[in-house]
Amino acid sequence: LGFFPGVPIFLFISGFLISKSSANSFSWKDYAVKRLGRIEPALIASVMFALLLTWLSGYFSQNSNVSFVDLLILILAKI
Repeated sequence: LGFFPGVPIFLFISGFLISKSSANSFSWKDYAVKRLGRIEPALIASVMFALLLTWLSGYFSQNSNVSFVDLLILILAKI
């Protein structure tokens, strides 16, 4: 705790916000839909940005053995 005080503080605040969000939802389904609506767009954007940077770096042209199926599996695993 002495070296990284930000980590416990982040986890405490995160847990507080998640529990408050859960308490304000009508049901678990409502909570899950709200949570996915908040998290999924940023996750998809970050995966697409990472793929763009990988493509711009020339990785795909240097490694021609990367198939479309492999790339699709990678994207689905990240999302």
